[in-house]
Amino acid sequence: MGHRSTGARELLAVLDLRRFRDGGGKLLMYAGWAAPVVSAYDTIDYYRQMVRATAPGPKKNREDFARLFMAPGMTHCGGGPGPKRFDTLAPVVRWVERGTAPTEITATKYVNDDPAQGVALIRNLRPYPTGTSPAALPR
Repeated sequence: MGHRSTGARELLAVLDLRRFRDGGGKLLMYAGWAAPVVSAYDTIDYYRQMVRATAPGPKKNREDFARLFMAPGMTHCGGGPGPKRFDTLAPVVRWVERGTAPTEITATKYVNDDPAQGVALIRNLRPYPTGTSPAALPR
């Protein structure tokens, strides 16, 4: 029982990001729907639990500090057949410096994954829960 209690406290510490949020922190998470290592559903579950622990109450509480973007066809850390090249730094800088939370991120898939060969697909990713679903995979 003691071990279980310790594990629950450790998990809660990972989920509860109030100190980060209260210090002005902004969290932009992203994951691929095709990730074989960490399931997209596990990432969504973590995000939901984290915002529940960190920013209970209205949706605005969550959106003031955390956003999750799901990329269709992207595997773990950027592989896969979907659009997987996108800038996550500039949206966070705007969020921190101007208070403008990202409402979409443009993701690009290059021909043969080579920017020199041109663009194969561009997709705008939107924050969870209204963001792109796994059904939006490129054909």
